[in-house]
Amino acid sequence: MPELTLVETLEEVGMKVVTVDEQTFDPFIDGVQYAWDSTCIERLKRCGRLRKYKLDGWEPKSESIALRFGREYHQALHDYEVLLAEKYKHRDAVFEVIRALTLRLEDWDPDDKKRNRSTLLRTVIWYLEKFKDDPAKTLILASGAPAVEIRFSFDLPYDIEAAPGQPYVLSGKLDRVVTFNGDLFVMDRKTTTWGLGSSYWNLWTPHNQISLYTLAGKQVFQAPIKGVIIDAAQLLVGGVNFERGIIYRTQEQLDEWVEDLIPFLLRQNDFGHNDTSCDKYGGCEFREVCGKSPQVRDRFLRSAFEQVTPWNPLAPR
Repeated sequence: MPELTLVETLEEVGMKVVTVDEQTFDPFIDGVQYAWDSTCIERLKRCGRLRKYKLDGWEPKSESIALRFGREYHQALHDYEVLLAEKYKHRDAVFEVIRALTLRLEDWDPDDKKRNRSTLLRTVIWYLEKFKDDPAKTLILASGAPAVEIRFSFDLPYDIEAAPGQPYVLSGKLDRVVTFNGDLFVMDRKTTTWGLGSSYWNLWTPHNQISLYTLAGKQVFQAPIKGVIIDAAQLLVGGVNFERGIIYRTQEQLDEWVEDLIPFLLRQNDFGHNDTSCDKYGGCEFREVCGKSPQVRDRFLRSAFEQVTPWNPLAPR
């Protein structure tokens, strides 16, 4: 497999790269959102009212334990990959990862049996120990940097525009790109309290994020990315159960995913309420608000939520 330099590859395929200095870029043009990541697409397909609340910046006043747990877990594993690329030995890299994680968690220890400071530290340590001799190897770019936290932004491969001269753009970040059994895959790590049986793995086909990540991997590296490897960690009260699954996507499936996305983009300013999705995804965070009569809904919204800077698919994270 030829060595890839990310910058050269982006230039070759005409990628639109969003740099740190451009984090204030507006994903809208003439009132139409042209830049989309998996989070924005999921909201678009799910419910117009949910998307409107999110565009207005409404977020729960209390921090989500699950989101904080997942964010710290991903950061710790990212730090480990970077240290390995800097030639740290496994034992030393784990030490540095846990030291940094412990400092970040100094004032965080929620009263949750499965998601708390101790279970997070345990999950990171056990994962790194289980996969220390992992056959899935992080792709090393020609620059010597590991292929982790790869940001992407590319024109939607379809002949439509959000505004004259402005194509729709798909953006986001690939957590990690690996070689596995001679093939290239995007890798993602998930934490869950679900059992890791067939019902869990069936979640990912079809699935918006998996299709976008596979398509993005193909666009960024101009290489035959086979799909996404998911390392799932089932959080238990007394331990962690790890399982790896490989989610494949054919080019025909990716083409279909893009084609199916187009009608949603074209009617994106329809903010109607989709009450068939209120109980999906573990229950919508705005479900109680939407359950109130319209004349009092705003009061309930303001009592449980606060307005923050809205999610920007072009902002570095």
